[in-house]
Amino acid sequence: MSTIGKIFLFVNLALAAAFLGWAANSFGKAEEAKKAQVEALAAATKAREAAEQEAATFRTRAQAEESAKDSLRAERDNLDSRLKSTQTELDGEKRANEQLRGDVAKINASIGTLNQQLQAIEQAKDAAVAQAREAERERDAARDEAQDAGERQRAADEAKKNADMEIASLEKQAKIARDEIASLETRLTAMIQTYGEVAVAQKAIDAKVVQVDYNLKPGLVALNVGKDAGVTPGYTFEIYNGSQYKASVRVQSVTKDMCAAIITVAAPGTTIVAGDNASTRI
Repeated sequence: MSTIGKIFLFVNLALAAAFLGWAANSFGKAEEAKKAQVEALAAATKAREAAEQEAATFRTRAQAEESAKDSLRAERDNLDSRLKSTQTELDGEKRANEQLRGDVAKINASIGTLNQQLQAIEQAKDAAVAQAREAERERDAARDEAQDAGERQRAADEAKKNADMEIASLEKQAKIARDEIASLETRLTAMIQTYGEVAVAQKAIDAKVVQVDYNLKPGLVALNVGKDAGVTPGYTFEIYNGSQYKASVRVQSVTKDMCAAIITVAAPGTTIVAGDNASTRI
């Protein structure tokens, strides 16, 4: 082979080697690019999935927050409704309490009027009884007298008959008045037991403690004043001895000249005894 042929052969081999090197290098870069592309696609897919998952989480949280907001709104509306209902009930209770106070005042006024009527009836009855007795004395005197005895006796009998009829009428009126007073007092007691103590205007009444029973809790006190003094169930008396305040009591039951009251407030270290003073106003 000639020198030139050898040169061409060497050049061809060199070019072939260079081409093979270039081809190998290009193939390697292509593989690396393809691998990078696959990795980038995987990373993008992973990032998209993470983003979708995060978006789903945010949507779930948003739905939960919206649901909580709806629940809070419903609870607020419910509380507003309950508040309005409670306010309505409170207004009704205030009106009922005002009506109750008015009823108690009317009952006390009626009891006072009936007591006055009963007292007048009793006085009229006493006068009628006195007239009847006077008529009886005149009748008896007429029997002893001969002159006009028959006429005077008839007049005395007629006077006694009229007096007896008036006494019967007055006793009937007195019974009706007593029954009405008892009915009003029963009604007042029932109202106090149902609604509790109702503040009423009290007359100024002074009394004395006649008996105390601490065995009946919280304590029962008997006072020497009753209906005749104007005491009614619900009255309160302050118990004291000299300058020492002892307790407050509320009247539960009343008779003609006595009343029984329970202790509502007791001063520490004090004991109520017979003879202590009591007053509706101190």
